[in-house]
Amino acid sequence: MGADRRHRTWLLAREPLRDRAALLTGSGQLVEYYEESADVRVRPGSIFAGIARDVVPAITAAFVEVGSGELAFLQAETVGALPAEGDRVLLQIAQGAHKKKSARASRELKLPGRFLVLTPGSDYVGVSKKIADEVCRTSLRATVNALVEQLVAGRLAGDQPFGVIVRSQAEQADAAALEAELRVLLARADQVAADFEQARQVRRATATLLYEELALPRRILRDRVCGGDEVLTANKALFDELSEALAQMGLRQAQAEGGEPVRLTFCPEEDDAALFERANVEEGLRSAASRHSALPSGGNIVIDHAEALTAIDVNSERFTGARVLEETAFITNREAAVAAAQQLRLRNLSGIIIVDFIEMRDPAHQNEVMRIFAEELAEDPARIHLIPLDELGLAKLTRKKQ
Repeated sequence: MGADRRHRTWLLAREPLRDRAALLTGSGQLVEYYEESADVRVRPGSIFAGIARDVVPAITAAFVEVGSGELAFLQAETVGALPAEGDRVLLQIAQGAHKKKSARASRELKLPGRFLVLTPGSDYVGVSKKIADEVCRTSLRATVNALVEQLVAGRLAGDQPFGVIVRSQAEQADAAALEAELRVLLARADQVAADFEQARQVRRATATLLYEELALPRRILRDRVCGGDEVLTANKALFDELSEALAQMGLRQAQAEGGEPVRLTFCPEEDDAALFERANVEEGLRSAASRHSALPSGGNIVIDHAEALTAIDVNSERFTGARVLEETAFITNREAAVAAAQQLRLRNLSGIIIVDFIEMRDPAHQNEVMRIFAEELAEDPARIHLIPLDELGLAKLTRKKQ
């Protein structure tokens, strides 16, 4: 990982109407920003015993009530897999409601911890592709397989099977930490299953929340904060909550991940707004809202959104530092590769994304630009699939929203 990964500062805020989180690099650049409404009712990751209200065989889907009359869209593989109207349905919110679109739900449950994700009902053990070291991957897979076999042997015949996905944070975890977390997640999954069975016995036709996903600041600690990171907050109640959570995860100990503790700091002289303003977060967000993003040598990238994809166009504009067109294109494209990756991450863009680089004839230049682009995208925590540059100078990728 680069320097940004080693020297990072998180700003976490709890305001009356929202929670906010911002990630800054060692140079103070804003690279990630998240916001969540304080009154969110159906948080992605939460698990419900919902009730099927509207089953639509024509699109192999159902709308399932998950609370207070709110419906979640549930897609099935076949018509036969659809629930009947009025059926209780065990589901997890995969994506929150957006504008006029309902929340999306899945029957495939995932219970995340810091190091592992438990997948009830499966028997698969996988390792995050973010862990590139093959020796480490093999070791982690063997360790987790042994833990799974040990726990399965102690379960009752009627207990549900389970699988495990090893997260990238597990790269620095020992077997004891993995086992402790796996036991906690398994107990949580068993409790969800038991509560669902109990909900099915209740005649009252209302949805039931079985597991509530953590609010934004706690999710950031679990999923994104690493040993050596600094975490700042101006909210005393939030500071106390985060302090307790960090202690539970062992991230304030001397032997935290990577050998460094997380440095949690309370800033009593400021409020949340001043903390974010001092770090130029608001300025960074205003820049991210613009259609244009300037490049150091005078060029720019232009970001446009269509219904099915996002297009990023690279322009040399006023750049005249090179004597030949090929060199101008190469320099501009190198800068654009860095800027495009940063903007995807900051704006949290998702779906199909096409980057129209300036045409380069030299294969070495093409390969170098794509190497830089792939390297910058590797800093992004989102799941990304990048397709090589084509003959038209287009780089195509898909990105999953964080």
